[in-house]
Amino acid sequence: MSTPPTSKLAVRLVVVGIAVAVGIVAALFVRDWMRRPAGPPLPVISGISGFTLTNHLGRTVVLDDLRGRVTVASVIFTRCPGPCLAMSRKFAEIQEQLPADGSVRLWSFTIDPEFDTPEVLTAYGRKLETDPERWWFVTGPKPEIARLAVKDFKFVVQDKDEADREVPEDLFIHSTYFMVLDTRGRVRAVIEGAEADAVERTLEMIERVKHER
Repeated sequence: MSTPPTSKLAVRLVVVGIAVAVGIVAALFVRDWMRRPAGPPLPVISGISGFTLTNHLGRTVVLDDLRGRVTVASVIFTRCPGPCLAMSRKFAEIQEQLPADGSVRLWSFTIDPEFDTPEVLTAYGRKLETDPERWWFVTGPKPEIARLAVKDFKFVVQDKDEADREVPEDLFIHSTYFMVLDTRGRVRAVIEGAEADAVERTLEMIERVKHER
């Protein structure tokens, strides 16, 4: 006795349904597996103490602005004749690959705040096609910037002797690191921004910090 066509169709639909369900479960498993941090948890390198500064939009920024999202920080100055522009271009590459949900933000602290006003920083950022929601340039009183950059972030920043300056704008010796902070405002990874793979390594560290349990 042959099986009615409707029964065959029902069996096929059940088989297809099971296959689809298995595929969805497998895809979710792979997605979650890929999101898991590779290797042991990243160390806590340093914590950040309170501060009050100003971003290029003219907004006051404080420690709480570092919390609740992953942050990548660097130190630059806009009239820098050295590595700053190359570092900022790498930040621009990173920005292009950041999610639009605001879960990650870039911070570029100027170490030349007397020159780098919010207006100057805005013009600098415009040349790099920065998204103001994903990338902030930060200025403020020089002692506050110096304390935060050196004591908390552990950047190297020092004035350059006039006799050692190759050009008049060659004002500072400073780190070219990218610092990755977790959602609690703690430095968790340091990437050498001058290295060829700095963008890829920074994005990798962002993902590791984002998906920590």
